[in-house]
Amino acid sequence: MAVSINKELLEFVKVLLKIKGMNSSLFLSKKKGMADSVINGRIITRTKNLYALQISNFEEIVKFSDEINFIIGRKNKKLKNAIFALSDSSVKNPLLFWKNNYKKKSNQWFVNQ
Repeated sequence: MAVSINKELLEFVKVLLKIKGMNSSLFLSKKKGMADSVINGRIITRTKNLYALQISNFEEIVKFSDEINFIIGRKNKKLKNAIFALSDSSVKNPLLFWKNNYKKKSNQWFVNQ
C-alpha cells in the first residue's frame, strides 16, 4: 500500500502498475479534519485528505516484489517475509510466523529485536 495526500501522483502510479499488469485500488483513506494520529502525546488533526493505493491480489503482490520492489530496505524485508510466510510450505502457521518475527506498535509492524 502507498499513501499520499497527492491523489494525482497515486493515479499516475496506478496507471504505471496497470501497464506492468498489476491491478490496484485507489481510495480515500482519511478525510481532512479527522483527528486520528498522535505525535508526542498531541492529537494531530489532518489538514488534507489522505489517499491510499493498494494491490490486493497475492500473485500481483509477488509480481510487484519481483519486478519493482521497495527501495527502503525494511519495507522490502517485510514484504519478502510476508510472501514467504504465505507461500512457503515449510511455514505451517503464517500468522504465528508473523507474530514471532514482528511486533505491532501503534498501527505498524516492526521486526522483533
